[in-house]
Amino acid sequence: MLEAFFYQTPDGRLPPDGIYRITGYARVEPYTLVFWRWGSRSEVDYATGEILYKDRVMLDWSGGQLSLYAPTAAPARSASPPERSSVWDQIDARVGQYGVPPAVAIALRDPKNTRYFE
Repeated sequence: MLEAFFYQTPDGRLPPDGIYRITGYARVEPYTLVFWRWGSRSEVDYATGEILYKDRVMLDWSGGQLSLYAPTAAPARSASPPERSSVWDQIDARVGQYGVPPAVAIALRDPKNTRYFE
């Protein structure tokens, strides 16, 4: 369950005509990744983003997805011979950003650790 503390806006402000919603979260102790949506009352136009916390300290926030970790995509099939690659080519350079251990960064993006409200 997500505590009330994590329902705050990233910068502490909300326009008078705006709606701010928490759409979900991922938690791997002590890290919490919160997913949000911010828009007009009609909610026709809205922005999405993420906030990363360690305990109750905000590490960073972003409109869109934080560069925390993104799994590498498999190369498309080709008629040409495959290039030589190593295991190091499969590791995303963003792992470990914000002081988050690589295993935790991967776990925060794992669907098993994510809860959506909408």
